[in-house]
Amino acid sequence: MECQGTDKVKLFDSLYTTDHLQILKILLFVLSPEYMSRFAVFIKWQELLCALNSTDSKKRFGQENPPDIATLFEEVCQYCSPDEQVKINEIKAFISNLENIRQMMEMMEVMQEMMPEGCDENPGNIDFSQISDIMQMYQSMSGL
Repeated sequence: MECQGTDKVKLFDSLYTTDHLQILKILLFVLSPEYMSRFAVFIKWQELLCALNSTDSKKRFGQENPPDIATLFEEVCQYCSPDEQVKINEIKAFISNLENIRQMMEMMEVMQEMMPEGCDENPGNIDFSQISDIMQMYQSMSGL
């Protein structure tokens, strides 16, 4: 997983860095230490200008459809502190719980459609064999 995140960082850098900026980065290390920080700021400024002037960055990234949130969290997690990773894992668990709730609501809608009309008026008159059949059908559809 670490490789994919690193590859995306390198892709970003390659999209917003020109050959001339690469040359400046190499020259940075031949300067005296007192000028290095100023020159580094100049290079970052040039990168910013390059990024602002890029017109087809979305097209070049190939991001027509954004990745799912779980994949995004996995890629970002490698750059987070342990505390931030715990928080991201909590968010992932919350999203997973929301997805489970959504699936249960869909299942309840299917059950309501399949229940006999009179069942709503007399809740004690439930045919449990129908509920079992519905649960088996749902499990087979969801691959459980």
